[in-house]
Amino acid sequence: MNKKTIIVIVTLLIAIPLFLLKSSNINYKEEYPELKVSSPNSIIINDTVYSFFRKFKLNVEAYGYESKTIEFNHRDSDKEIILIEKPINVVFKINDTYDKFILNNKVLNSLDNIKLKKGAHSYEITSNNHLTYKSNFEIEKYTDELLIPVILKKIDKSLQISSNPNNAKVFLNNTELGVTPLTINLDRSNNEIILKKAGYKEKKVKYFVNDNNKSEINYLLDEDENLISLSSNPPSASVFLDDEYIGITPIKFPNIKKGTIKIKKYGYRDKLISPNNQTKTISTTLEKDMAEVQFSSNVPAKVILNGRYIGSTPLKKDIQKIKHKISYEALGHRSIRESFEPLNDKVQIYKNLLTDKQASLIDSKNNSTNSIGSKLILMNPGSITMGSPKRESRRDINELQKKVKITKHFFISKNLITENQYKKFKKSTSASNLPVNNVSWIDAAKFCNWLSRKEGLDQFYIIKGDRLLYFNTKSNGYRLPTEAEWEYAAKSNNPTQGELIYAWGSDRQIRKLVGNIADQTTEGILANFVPDYDDGYLERSPVGSFRSNQNGLNDITGNLSEWVNDFYSIEIIDPSEIFTDYIGPTVGTTHVIKGSNHYSSTPLQLGLSYRTYGNAENELIGFRIARWIY
Repeated sequence: MNKKTIIVIVTLLIAIPLFLLKSSNINYKEEYPELKVSSPNSIIINDTVYSFFRKFKLNVEAYGYESKTIEFNHRDSDKEIILIEKPINVVFKINDTYDKFILNNKVLNSLDNIKLKKGAHSYEITSNNHLTYKSNFEIEKYTDELLIPVILKKIDKSLQISSNPNNAKVFLNNTELGVTPLTINLDRSNNEIILKKAGYKEKKVKYFVNDNNKSEINYLLDEDENLISLSSNPPSASVFLDDEYIGITPIKFPNIKKGTIKIKKYGYRDKLISPNNQTKTISTTLEKDMAEVQFSSNVPAKVILNGRYIGSTPLKKDIQKIKHKISYEALGHRSIRESFEPLNDKVQIYKNLLTDKQASLIDSKNNSTNSIGSKLILMNPGSITMGSPKRESRRDINELQKKVKITKHFFISKNLITENQYKKFKKSTSASNLPVNNVSWIDAAKFCNWLSRKEGLDQFYIIKGDRLLYFNTKSNGYRLPTEAEWEYAAKSNNPTQGELIYAWGSDRQIRKLVGNIADQTTEGILANFVPDYDDGYLERSPVGSFRSNQNGLNDITGNLSEWVNDFYSIEIIDPSEIFTDYIGPTVGTTHVIKGSNHYSSTPLQLGLSYRTYGNAENELIGFRIARWIY
């Protein structure tokens, strides 16, 4: 109240008789914010109204309340001012769609134009794909608009379902997912879970998701009272009801009023059973399904079935109709091992067992390549007269003739062993396609043993340190060719001229390129050379640089001389004696060297019967390999 008003009031009070002035005190139901009270016919001082009239009017305003004009009578005992709150506009901002919104226990069809007054409120939001959202809030004072954000969480719940017994089919909302125990993922709030298992009552439950925490539930299945319990000997047989598969024994399943139960198991005869309404338990023994098998072979052979000897051919035996492991064994023959399944009631089996020799020949190709890339030539058995006749003008005195019969097939390498191949055995050597040289006889033998071990073959040479103890003549491992084998591969298989004297024939005259020998480029270097002959190489040449001989071997003439297996000796023997599979003398101090090299030029050196001896490494000596195949 301003000063001027107060002066006016005081003046009136003085001027007007006091007995005409009326007053009343005004009460307020609560403390209203920003309260404004005015009157058109009275004066208000603090909470007291003064007027000369019995009735007076008050205009009341407050923030957040409806404005109000009230008429009082000074005679009224209760002069309380009560204002009505203005409602607050409340906006809910929700991140996703929902199914139902409940505000203060009332379902709202729309969130538009929500008006609330001060005080406590609650709301709940439900959705089939979201977790139920519940919350409370309180409006303490008036505001023009209240924004309430809500973030709904998608349902993503891992639920592990187990049952007693296990292996019950699980259906989630009518979709089959698997068998218990099973972990499923739920994305809906309301779910129906059904468990089904033959022989048990169907289990149907409602499952409501109220959080996304991983959960586990276990259901006890109630056994169906109207069941047949079926077992078989042996167990694990397949069971069919009217040709519909229902499981394996032992099994329980609902009884059938009519129909046929079929029990099947591999290797057994089918069993048919027709139960009746009173059947509760069935226990049955299955009969093995047998075949009468007659075994025969080209030679008497032991028959080993699943590791057990059952007799020798010819043999008749009842065998169950299942898969078996069977082998046929005969002395001196390659065993046959295979799988065997008799399918008919009567079966006849004939086996042709090969001798070790026959089997080895079939296994061996005419041309083979071993693990180090060395091509091997398969040589057939035959006969050879080693050495040279006394009438042969080029012969040396140590070329004594010896008749040898070769009874075993053998491999001999097409080429000399190269530096590349030898480097796999000894890392310090050079790497090239040149034939390796400067290799002692014992190192060549050790290379053969190394290659045998590499390929899983028996070692031929029994060596201690650098000393040869003996030959393992039963080995099919790698070795140096015998002198007889070397000459056989060099001279034989020449139907037009018989056994050769030189790689090119019997004439001393060299008329074409025959190999890497001492040609005219060595004039002034060597005392002897072949005039008018140029092979294109001053020293060693890569293996295979020249035409191979009649048996497919390269460098039989020239390039490098070669270590062979035999101890060196000059034996005086009976010319009529025939040596079978001769491997040389059993003892000696040096070993035979065969063939010519790139320093060879004379008919003596170029002859296929030429032989010399040594032990130590030499730049003019290399080697090739051989082995028996049986």
